[in-house]
Amino acid sequence: MKKKCVICGADFDAPPSSGTVTCSKKCSSERKRMQKLSEPSKRIVKKCIICGSDFFIPPSMSGKYSTCSPSCRAEYSRRRTTVRRSAEKNWKKCSICGRFFSVPPSSTITTCRRRECTRAAHRNSAVSHIDTHLPEMQLGLATSPICQPDDRHHNARSWSLRAPDGKIYKFNNLNYFVKKHHELFSDDELKPLANNISKAVVCLRRLRPSLRHPSKHWHGWEWV
Repeated sequence: MKKKCVICGADFDAPPSSGTVTCSKKCSSERKRMQKLSEPSKRIVKKCIICGSDFFIPPSMSGKYSTCSPSCRAEYSRRRTTVRRSAEKNWKKCSICGRFFSVPPSSTITTCRRRECTRAAHRNSAVSHIDTHLPEMQLGLATSPICQPDDRHHNARSWSLRAPDGKIYKFNNLNYFVKKHHELFSDDELKPLANNISKAVVCLRRLRPSLRHPSKHWHGWEWV
């Protein structure tokens, strides 16, 4: 039996007992959509909060749906997640560059964790620590026995040397010995070299037998 599609007007074959009035699935879907539009009392119109287009839903579902399609629902969910996570973050201002960065509420970090800011913060902390404790450090350096430039210095070592005149000297701290017995050395031997250490100290150090290649004597001085 020949029938005429109520949507596109095309002829199609259908059994006499069939109630089909459309020629294809596409036309059937369009007929259903038009029926929904023609029954406003059964459906309400809502505007999609993502794309802004109108869509129809039953009144009982008006509070459940705010988007028109799966893609818009996915975008809406992504935006809600972003807003929620942003609200949970604890925002701080970098003490060096002034940028804002997020950290857990329990964090005590004060910089944005960029390398240059971290290094600058460490430098500032070190300078602040030195400024705070410098008077105590200076007092300790001036009063501590092991920091004095004599035979009590913590780097002082025992020495046993024979002078050119045959006299034996046993002492601690070679540098202190040379300063206290400058009459045993010439002006050229007392001339300061690198790090303000005299030539006599540098040369006498080479007499120490614990060195890998010690000197046997220097200007009449030798180890005993």
